[in-house]
Amino acid sequence: MITGEAGIVVSQHKGLPQRPVIRVFKAYSNQGRDYVITDLDLAERTTVFIETGVE
Repeated sequence: MITGEAGIVVSQHKGLPQRPVIRVFKAYSNQGRDYVITDLDLAERTTVFIETGVE
């Protein structure tokens, strides 16, 4: 399932650099001005993947 959430990498695991900790921003208002911000550890959530990236 693609959620369309945006996030940034906030840290990496030394042994698992491809499974970083991501800070996810999810809008919850109609105007998109209010957000819920959570950290998601991809080393713990093995069924969650990054779809695209920006450099």
